Amino acid sequence: MSKMEIPFLVYLFKDAIWLMTPLFFAAISEMLVEKSGVLNLSLEGIMLISAFTAFAITLQFQNPYLGFLIGSLSGILINIFFYVLFQLIGISQTLAGLSLTIFASGLTFFLFRMMIGYAISPTPPLLKNTIGELAIPYLSDLPFIGIIFFRQNLFAYLLIPLLFFFYIIDNSQIGLKIKTIGEEPAMADSLGIDVYKYRLILIIIQGFLCGAAGSILTTSIYNTFLDNITAGLGFIAITMVILGGWNPIKTFISCFLFGFIYALQFRIQMLGFTWLPYQFTLSLPYVATIIFLVLFGRRYKPPSSLGKTYKRIK
Repeated sequence: MSKMEIPFLVYLFKDAIWLMTPLFFAAISEMLVEKSGVLNLSLEGIMLISAFTAFAITLQFQNPYLGFLIGSLSGILINIFFYVLFQLIGISQTLAGLSLTIFASGLTFFLFRMMIGYAISPTPPLLKNTIGELAIPYLSDLPFIGIIFFRQNLFAYLLIPLLFFFYIIDNSQIGLKIKTIGEEPAMADSLGIDVYKYRLILIIIQGFLCGAAGSILTTSIYNTFLDNITAGLGFIAITMVILGGWNPIKTFISCFLFGFIYALQFRIQMLGFTWLPYQFTLSLPYVATIIFLVLFGRRYKPPSSLGKTYKRIK
């Protein structure tokens, strides 16, 4: 391998881990929520509102950590509203989720222009203070792997602990109760498992993690806010859950593959392949996702009560 090839691959893997981080935050939370029988299609909306909130707070107070925290908490509020819509009011989970996403798109579009003016010229404001790369002493100096694993964004270091936490939950007694709720909520209720409580707790956890995913986009990756900055990442997260077969490890691998292809399209553009239309490289992650979904998505069976709102018979 030549000297030119080594840095390319090293930084490609480094960027893949960096770019998969917000996707995994959203996907792993959606995995557990879906296992309880709730299909949340408002991930895109949650991430949009959280991304804008984190951006606005950071721009106002020049504190990206405060922006990240407030942005993450805003995700909880949106997700609780989603719970109220489908569980208390009785709106279809699919309709409630899509409605919130459409609402979030319009709301962030309006608030962004109210904040900075309707003429975004020449570019939207950039955040001066962001949450950047954190190098681990000594380990970051190791050849190749030091750059890939130990000179990462702060949030990327949370990937493995987060995976481990959800893996433990998934394979614990709590995880068994969640699976029972997702397959047979009425039976779970008859066994003394509070279906409402479990689903609400999972919705709150998901709200925070999806809020964190959106906040990462503006306070760490892009350093600004743009219309539709999530670019379908919320829907991609749901796809990653399907490709991962509702398994935390497989979901992690699916997210990494998407992050790898996403990083690859950036690197291809940086190499200056002018003969290759940039529209083609931009579409690579999404085309690959569709191909993977067609090839492998039918192998796994979703929870039996997925998308069905449970009502206790008194």
